[in-house]
Amino acid sequence: MNSNVIYIHDTRAAKADAIFGRIDTAARRMGYSEHLALLAAQSAKQRFLAGLASPARIIGDTCGELRRSGTKVPA
Repeated sequence: MNSNVIYIHDTRAAKADAIFGRIDTAARRMGYSEHLALLAAQSAKQRFLAGLASPARIIGDTCGELRRSGTKVPA
């Protein structure tokens, strides 16, 4: 008998890391400093790990917040 086991923890961790990378990259492209980009990415990762929303929702909401935010710092 052969069965495939998908480890949910590993999948969630991989998705959380992908969210972190996506938000970090997006924030830097929007002109945010390295520090603020990392803070935004960490916050988005923590929201996903807390189970507050899907990855797509978190990425969309965070990018929208970054676009509306007036706290940009030149890189």
